[in-house]
Amino acid sequence: MHERNLFCQNQPDFKALALKYKSFAEHVRADGSIDFQDAAALRTLTTTLLEDSFGLKVQLPRDRLCPPVPNRLDYTLWLQDLLDSTEPSCETKAGEERENRPCVLDIGTGSSVIYPLLGCTLRPTWSFIATDIDGDSIVHARQNVALNGLEDQIRLLNTRVEDKLINLDAWGVEMLDAVMCNPPFYDSAEDMQKSESIKEEHPFAALMATKNELITPGGELAFIRRILAESRTLGTRVRWYTSLCGHLSTLQEISRELSEANINYGVGEFVQARTKRWVIGWSFQSYRPDDETARHAARSELGTIWLGQKCKLPPSTIFSFLLRQKKDLVGMKAKLAKTTKEVDVLLVWEDENHDRHIAKGFAKGNTWSRSARRKRRREEETETMLEAKAKDEVNANFGFTIELRRDMVKIRWTQGFDKLVYESFCGWVKRALNT
Repeated sequence: MHERNLFCQNQPDFKALALKYKSFAEHVRADGSIDFQDAAALRTLTTTLLEDSFGLKVQLPRDRLCPPVPNRLDYTLWLQDLLDSTEPSCETKAGEERENRPCVLDIGTGSSVIYPLLGCTLRPTWSFIATDIDGDSIVHARQNVALNGLEDQIRLLNTRVEDKLINLDAWGVEMLDAVMCNPPFYDSAEDMQKSESIKEEHPFAALMATKNELITPGGELAFIRRILAESRTLGTRVRWYTSLCGHLSTLQEISRELSEANINYGVGEFVQARTKRWVIGWSFQSYRPDDETARHAARSELGTIWLGQKCKLPPSTIFSFLLRQKKDLVGMKAKLAKTTKEVDVLLVWEDENHDRHIAKGFAKGNTWSRSARRKRRREEETETMLEAKAKDEVNANFGFTIELRRDMVKIRWTQGFDKLVYESFCGWVKRALNT
């Protein structure tokens, strides 16, 4: 589970919940367990957890998907991290909000409209556009939105199969902060049956859903590729395009395609009981998510599960090194400030105390290499010097934060597409501070 998932360390106490909610008590057995193969029990568990943990009133129809709350919460929290760690002006601390209200699109929101409800509850300034091709699901979703008084924050749209998935112009929307989606997993009923037959164990919980919630031509891989195709046209009109993956093979294919195209992306894995799910997100903006988000590995009682053995990971955004000897912070700061100024790297100090100094920085590109310095001297001699200095992050091609301590240095890549520029900068700083 996600580290901030409230069910991560505190599993629901069914006996305690039964004392508070009569409807749930009907499904709790003497030993404090419930029958996870009982569809009615699962629906009541979901509605009870949403009300008890988040104050949400939700009604679930019998013939529609019943979303497991901890699973949906994982994805929502990961999306928060993705947006927080790629805010302009570097990183936004968890829980802080920008002046404008982030807007998220939920493709295939379902009757529970659970992602928008959780998103607006956890971050009250968020708003959602929620779509579904099932008219009946939209009717139920409207009822659930109204039950929680969120009509002003959640806009529901009944779309058609042939419509674009991200139809911004038709909806009168200029930009979105994110797209999220839990796509149908399977290509056909036969594909679904085959997938279930090869599992080592029977499904832990009963499955209730309509055909369009489970099946789509080409399965989830084709569906996510459809989002990817639309994203190439929309570009930076959406900050982050994301999707849940039910099959590891889907994560492997999409991550490979994004890596080969040098697109900024992040992946994550979450494990709950017997269920494993993966998330993937990509962006055409240059702000880089932190490693904890973009390379999010599942954690279990056995320790961290190394995701790099399962799919193509994005480049790491953290580089740290030990200094050969402890140094005076004031002197180290002065040396770095002088050195970066000489190569037209903008450095702004933001947090300084007796233990550490932190700065954010920006550059037009690789201005510190020998060839760049030689070029600068030639331009100075011929009086044809081009504007090489980045005034701020808006016109920068490379951004970073740097943390100085007496015995170590940590550099976080915050902006840019070229990992070779980042790696070159890290090596240059290491040499400069160790000489």
